[in-house]
Amino acid sequence: MVAFVPSSEYNYPMDYISVKEAAKAWGISERRVRSLCADGRIEGAARHGDWAWSIPVTTARPIDGRALRFIKNESFRTGAQNYTDADQMKGMPSTAASINDSILLGLDIDGISASIQQVCSIASGSLVPSLALPVHIMICNASTVLSDPPEAITEYSIRQCNCSILRSADNSSRGEYSSKEAQHEFATLMLQYSKDWSALHPLARASFLFGELLRIKPFSKANGLTSVCMMQSSLREAGYPMADFPPICIQELMAALAATGKRGNYQAFVSLLCNAVARKQK
Repeated sequence: MVAFVPSSEYNYPMDYISVKEAAKAWGISERRVRSLCADGRIEGAARHGDWAWSIPVTTARPIDGRALRFIKNESFRTGAQNYTDADQMKGMPSTAASINDSILLGLDIDGISASIQQVCSIASGSLVPSLALPVHIMICNASTVLSDPPEAITEYSIRQCNCSILRSADNSSRGEYSSKEAQHEFATLMLQYSKDWSALHPLARASFLFGELLRIKPFSKANGLTSVCMMQSSLREAGYPMADFPPICIQELMAALAATGKRGNYQAFVSLLCNAVARKQK
């Protein structure tokens, strides 16, 4: 028999809560929670006997499908793109530099100042006295996430990524949503990713995922690192190598990201991503 304790006592993402605890946390009935588990709508739920379920403590309440009737999908534009050079890279391995460059980009987005030399040193196991210990831990954790085989992109896997990046660096914030509104937008984004965007070119799909995660900022901390890791995971899952954004490209990339917030204009960013995957720099 699984022994349950209040969810506030859990510190690790793979801990579980009971149906009763989930019902209380989500503000719905226990019967509704069991129904959602039986319908497969709760990520990671495991059944024990006829009525008992164990639910990962990091799993968010499933979005109410009725609410989606009133949510209009954002119209994103990629402009005319040539994916030929990037498509020729399918099946090619990612470069070692892609991991460290990705970490530097994520840190920059999160407002953490570091150099590529410092990131490389920490990722290789060296100490950089000028950077705080939590930054060392986040860099090492992100390096592990980017080195591991990619997982299917789901709300659960993205939250797990945030948990992994912040593990031992900030255990109180890892996997925590920044607000209920952000959690709701995040759930809607994942429906778009899995359904509306499923027919898009993988580079366009990865671009939308990255840009919208940064717009929503679903988590309390490390949204930049999480978003970069998930963009790279989306590319790798589709068979592409990781996009390679050297430090010299970060300023241009940030300008392209700023344009995504203006009427969904992703043209500049998708173009940059195509070049980054094809390992072509302007």
